[in-house]
Amino acid sequence: MKQTRIALVFGTRPEVIKLTPVVRELRRHGWCNVLLVASGQHRELLAQSMAECGLTSDLLACPSCAGDEPCGDVLRN
Repeated sequence: MKQTRIALVFGTRPEVIKLTPVVRELRRHGWCNVLLVASGQHRELLAQSMAECGLTSDLLACPSCAGDEPCGDVLRN
């Protein structure tokens, strides 16, 4: 049976804090593959929050963005 994939997209510290227990439970049960997608919205704060929660992103939604600059590339593409 093919495993369900769930992508969780986040970009702010409060989102990381709220999603951490969800990520842990989904991974603990093992019925799905969880993909963590960072929007790059507040890159430095996000990296710090993720490290504190023991999470790492699998994908950066907009790798061309620098720092906290807003980026619409993902929406345009």
